[in-house]
Amino acid sequence: MAEVQLQSESEGIFSNLKERRFFPFLFSYILGGFTIIQLVEWVTKRYAYSPYWTDAIFLFLLLILPAVVLFIYHHGKPGPDNWMPVEKWFIPLNLLIAIAAVWFGLGGKDFGSTVQEVKVVDEDGVESVREVPKAAYSQKVVIMPSVIEGDDVDWLRSGFGILLSHDLEQDNAIYTNTPLALREKTLDMGLGFDEDLSFKQKLETARKNYASYFLDSKITKTAQGYKVFVEAFTTSDGKEFFSEEIEASSIYEIVDQVSSRFKELLISDHSIMAKEDVVDLPASELITSNEDALKAYFRSINMAAYDRDFQGSISFAEKAKEIDGQSPMILDQLSKLYMSANMAEKKAEVSEQALDLIDGLPERQALEIKKSYYLPAEFSKIFDLLEYQIKLYPNDYNNYEELIGYRKLFGANLLAIDVAERAVAAGHRGKNLLTLSELYNSQGDSEKALKYFDEFSEEFPERAKELNQKSSLLIGAGRFQEALDYLEEKSIGDPNNRSILFSKADAFKKLLKFSEAEKSLKKTLRLGNTVSDSIASYAQLMIFYSGQGRFSEAVEASKTVKNLNLKFIPEMAAELQQINWQNMMLYINAGRTEELETMLDRIKSTYEGGMLDLPCFVDINYSIAREDYAETERLYQSCEEALIASDGQRIVPLIKCFVAQGNKQYDEAIKHITEFATTSGLPDFMIDYSKMNIYNKAEKYEEVIKLRSEVSDIKLLELADYHFQLAKAYKGLDKKDEANEQLDFCSKILANADDSYWQALEVKEMIAELQ
Repeated sequence: MAEVQLQSESEGIFSNLKERRFFPFLFSYILGGFTIIQLVEWVTKRYAYSPYWTDAIFLFLLLILPAVVLFIYHHGKPGPDNWMPVEKWFIPLNLLIAIAAVWFGLGGKDFGSTVQEVKVVDEDGVESVREVPKAAYSQKVVIMPSVIEGDDVDWLRSGFGILLSHDLEQDNAIYTNTPLALREKTLDMGLGFDEDLSFKQKLETARKNYASYFLDSKITKTAQGYKVFVEAFTTSDGKEFFSEEIEASSIYEIVDQVSSRFKELLISDHSIMAKEDVVDLPASELITSNEDALKAYFRSINMAAYDRDFQGSISFAEKAKEIDGQSPMILDQLSKLYMSANMAEKKAEVSEQALDLIDGLPERQALEIKKSYYLPAEFSKIFDLLEYQIKLYPNDYNNYEELIGYRKLFGANLLAIDVAERAVAAGHRGKNLLTLSELYNSQGDSEKALKYFDEFSEEFPERAKELNQKSSLLIGAGRFQEALDYLEEKSIGDPNNRSILFSKADAFKKLLKFSEAEKSLKKTLRLGNTVSDSIASYAQLMIFYSGQGRFSEAVEASKTVKNLNLKFIPEMAAELQQINWQNMMLYINAGRTEELETMLDRIKSTYEGGMLDLPCFVDINYSIAREDYAETERLYQSCEEALIASDGQRIVPLIKCFVAQGNKQYDEAIKHITEFATTSGLPDFMIDYSKMNIYNKAEKYEEVIKLRSEVSDIKLLELADYHFQLAKAYKGLDKKDEANEQLDFCSKILANADDSYWQALEVKEMIAELQ
C-alpha cells in the first residue's frame, strides 16, 4: 500500500512538472547557457580578451540556477499567472548572491585584453606594430636535464629539454630556461652534467630563476623507440602540476605530445591565453627531421657546453651538417663553434647559409640566428636586435639580462641601468632589483643602491638573507666599521661562507687592514667547492695584489685565472682576457716584460687572420701599457676600423685622450675623456680620477684639488695612485702637510710592494724631498 502511495506521489510530481513545462524550459536554459559560454569563449579567443569572462559567466549562470528553477516552476504553465511572494524576494536575493560570489571569486582578475600593442624597430630600422601577451598571461618554465636510462640516449640528457623548449616557445606567452642555461648553476652547486639534482635543488634552481613551473623527465630507450615519463611542478609550492608517461617510436612525437599537453593545462588554468592564430610547427621541423643529424647536433652542444671539447664539438656539428645541410639551427651551431675556434672564413660561410634558411622558423629561433650572424664585431646590430626582442617579448627577462650583460661588458653602466629600470617597469622585479642595486652601487650612488636592495629584501626576504649585498652598500656609503660588524654577526652562524669572506675583505681594505683582507681572500680559496669558486678567488687576489704593488703575485694569479677559465670558455676567449692593457701592466710593473712579449707573440701568431684582428689589439694595448704615445697614435690609424667594430665608438675618445696626453695637449685630453664619459657610462668618480691625472701632467694643481671635492674618497680610498696624484698636486701647491698626509696613505698601501715597483720608489723619494 505504501509503495502504491509513493508511486502515485512520484507520478503526481512528474505530472505536475510536465504540466508546468519544467523540463523543456530547463533544457532550453542549459542549452542557451552553453551557447552563451561557447560564444563568449569564441569572442575572447578571437579578440584576445580575458578568459575570465567565460569563468565569470559560467559561474553566474550556475549560481542563479535556483532562481531559474523557481521561475520556471511558477510560470511554466500556459496562460496568465501571478508573481508569488516568495519569488519577489528569493529571485533578487539569488541574483545579488550570484553577482557577489562572482565579484569576490574573480574580482581581482584582469577582465581586459590579454594583449597589448607595441611599436618595434628591427636591426634594419624597419618599424612595425605588433601585439604581445600581457605579463599576466605569460609564464616562465625551467626545464631540468633529463634522467637517462639505457644505451644511445646520452644525447637526450639536455637535448630533450632544448627541443621541448623550442616547441613550447612557439607560443610567445611561454619562456623557458633549458638545461644549458642551468649549467653554471649546477656547477656552482658542485655538481657535474652527469649528476642528477635532488628535488630540493631543482625547486631552489627554479625559484632562483623566478620561474612559475619546472619540468622533469626520465627517458628510456625501448625496442620500439623511446619512453618518457614527464612531471611538471609549480615552483611556488613544489606541488605536481601534471605527470604523464608517453611511449613512441620517435622523440619528436613525444616532444609534440608533452608540449601540447602542458600548454593545454596552462590554458585551462589561465596561466597563458588560448590563441587560434598560433603557428605550431611539429618538433621535427624545429631543428632537423633527421634523428641521426639531431643526435650529432645535441652531442656537439653537450661537448662544447659540458666537456669544453671544442674540436670534438666541431666534428659532431660537421657530421650533423653532412646529414642535413639545410638545417639553419645546425649551421648556426657550427658558425658559433667556428667563431670560438677563430676560423673566420668558415664562420662567415655557414653563418650566411644559416641566415638564408631562417624563413619559416619560429621567430625566436630566427632572431637568435641573426644575433649569431652579427657576432663577433657588429654589436650595434646585436643591441638593436635585443631591443627588438625586448619590445616583442617584454615578459622574457633573458633578453633584458643579455643586453644588461653586454652594456656592463663594455663599461656602459648607465645604459645598463636604463635597461634594468625598463625591465622593472615591464614587471621583472625579482633579481632585477638586485641588479639595479649593484649597478647603482658601482656608480657610487649608495642611496639608490640601498633603496633597490631594501625593495628586494621586502619582496624576497629569504633570498636577501643569503646575500651580503647590504655590506657592500654600507661600504659604498663609507660606513666601513658598520659593514664589518654586520658581517661579523652574519659569520657567527656561517663562518665558512665565501660571500661573507669576500665582503669582509672589501671592508678590511677600506679600513687599510690589508693583512686581514688577505687572510679573508686566501680563506675563500680553501673553502671553494667548484672551479668557478676558484676563479672568483684568484681574480680577487689578482686585484688585491696589484693594488698592493705586489705585481709578481698578481701575474701568477692572473695566469691561474686564465688556466681555470679554459674549463669554461674557448681558448681564444681566455686569451682575450690576457691582452688588455691593464693585464699587460701587471707584467711590466713586475719587471717580467720578456715573459709578456713571448706570450703576446704566441697569441699574435696563433690568431692572425682570424675572427678578430688580434695582432692589432695586442699591439695597441701593449703600446698603451708601455705609455708609448707615438706608437699608439700610429697603430690607431691602422686599427681604427677593427677597434670600432669590436667596441663601437666608445673606444675612440679613450685612445684620442691617451694620444693627446702624449702630445701634451691636455685640454684636448680633457675634452676626449669627457666625451668618453658620455659614451661609456663609467662611474663619475672614475672619470674625475682620470681627469686628476691629466691635470697633474698639465701642472694644473688647483684643478686636481677641486676635483677631490667632487670625487668620493670612499670609492678610491685603498687606491695608492689616487693618493699619489693628490700628493703631487699638494706638493705642487707647496702644501707639505697635506702632501705628507696623502703620502702616508701611499706608504701604508704599498708597504709590501715589490722592491722594483716604480710608484713605491717615487713615494719614498717624495717623502724625502718634503722632509
